[in-house]
Amino acid sequence: MIRQTMIDQKQLYQLADRKLLELAEMSNVTVGEREAYEESLKYYRDIKNVVDTSREEGSEERAVTIARRMLDAGLGVEQVAEFTGLGVEQLHVPRPSGL
Repeated sequence: MIRQTMIDQKQLYQLADRKLLELAEMSNVTVGEREAYEESLKYYRDIKNVVDTSREEGSEERAVTIARRMLDAGLGVEQVAEFTGLGVEQLHVPRPSGL
């Protein structure tokens, strides 16, 4: 427990040091440089959110595909829901025609 606390404190100090360095660097920039930095940061966050959302949607689509295969193989809805992490309601979604 003491070792874990020491590690946490060390990580906290490292994070604080990085934040202080960032603040010091930002205080020495012009207004135009700061605006460019803020715009760059906004762009980065937007792209990261798109990527994270895409990953989440892809994971859910994959789980639905696996669930359909499991149901086709004869497993029960409750069992498929448990294994895939999907809700029972999600497993009762009508399939596209032709499947």
